[in-house]
Amino acid sequence: MTVETIACNQCGAPLAVPDAAQFVTCNHCGASLAVRREQSVTYTEVVAKLVEDTSKLAKEVARLRYQNELARIDREWEIERRQYLVEKKDGPPTEPSRDMAILRGVLLGGAGVVAFVAAVASNSGNGMLALIGFFMLVVGPFSAFLGVQKANDFERARLEYVGRRGSISVDDFLEGKSSTSARVDEVPPLR
Repeated sequence: MTVETIACNQCGAPLAVPDAAQFVTCNHCGASLAVRREQSVTYTEVVAKLVEDTSKLAKEVARLRYQNELARIDREWEIERRQYLVEKKDGPPTEPSRDMAILRGVLLGGAGVVAFVAAVASNSGNGMLALIGFFMLVVGPFSAFLGVQKANDFERARLEYVGRRGSISVDDFLEGKSSTSARVDEVPPLR
């Protein structure tokens, strides 16, 4: 076994390092050091600095993975959301609303009542107007019921989306979900 002399990266003190050693502890400053060997040079790095850099990198990767997961959830929601939109003749599609569905049903049903009453009250007994009024009277509440159902389904899906989004955090994407700073103490000192 050969021994080479290299400098401590923390304090600069000379260290006698066996050729097989991967980690050493400086007897002068107590720093835990990783021994790095390349073709033309052998040097040391402070393990705490390596762990700190690794920890920062792991947090950045976790943040990126978290953002990617949020983006995936948002894309899936946008596709699902389009299924619930209410198409309009003029203007862009809108999200379904319970209030608008009920209002539409009441207005349609009210118009049906007016048409039916007008047909019955007229002396001529206009059967077509009575039929249209009766049809509107039936369709109005049915339309309101369907609109409210669609609005409820949309709200349920939106709450599930919000729940999926809120159920994850950056910490969920950290490898092992444990702090890497504890690993500094796990490096065995070689003397």
